[in-house]
Amino acid sequence: MQLVVPERYGGLECDWPTLVETSRISSRVCPSTGWMIGLVGSRAAIVGRLPYICQEHVFADRPGQIIATASVSKDASIHKVDGGFRVSGTWRFSSGTIMPAG
Repeated sequence: MQLVVPERYGGLECDWPTLVETSRISSRVCPSTGWMIGLVGSRAAIVGRLPYICQEHVFADRPGQIIATASVSKDASIHKVDGGFRVSGTWRFSSGTIMPAG
């Protein structure tokens, strides 16, 4: 997932065509893996095009991050807690989101 992340944050800083080709080739063996490379990898590429301060918030000191799509919910809440965030409520589907068990 670090394929298109800027080098200054530990990524390989490859271009969009490389991301697409990597996703396509991976899909020959495992379509799910190809989907995740293309989907989640493209999010990192988009962040890499944002202003420097935005990149710092997402990438700095966090190697291996996964960027999820946004979702809107009327009854959801997010609270900062020691060690991270507590998320609750009912959320819409978001492909490529990894939630810890428990």
